[in-house]
Amino acid sequence: MNNQKNYQFSYYPIKLWIDSMITIIIFISSTLIFLINNNQPFGILITLIIWFIGRNHFLKTIKNLNRILNKKPAIELTDEYFYDHINNIKIYWKNINKISLISIKSNTYICFNLKDIKSYIIQSKSFLDNFLFKINLYNEEKFVKTEISLVEGKNEDIFNKISTFHKIKNN
Repeated sequence: MNNQKNYQFSYYPIKLWIDSMITIIIFISSTLIFLINNNQPFGILITLIIWFIGRNHFLKTIKNLNRILNKKPAIELTDEYFYDHINNIKIYWKNINKISLISIKSNTYICFNLKDIKSYIIQSKSFLDNFLFKINLYNEEKFVKTEISLVEGKNEDIFNKISTFHKIKNN
């Protein structure tokens, strides 16, 4: 059982670069538009709000571009945990109840139904995740998702490997 081979999944470069460029252009252009707005200090206030809410997503985008340039994996499966480098989250196998695959618009995600969502929230740098957790919107559904459309390979094959790995680790 502990002799299971560890897996690493690479980034899908085209999708990552396109998504990253869109994020960077929107973030920088919206910041510049509000900063050079004639209605100051309103423009500065809006810019600060944009930076407060979007800063972690912007920094995560830059980090993922750096990881792809240094040929580091997007996802790692080890004996103890699923490591999502895309979101910089480590989920222990024993914390996962169920794994499913969903598609939202043109993106595909692996959803992890967790026994303890707090371990995820502690690691998450997302303002939105932390806010929703504090107002208890995660009480009913204790799942988190990882975008595997940013990972190289067929989404179903990636899902099957992760799901099989999870089943082996929980038996």
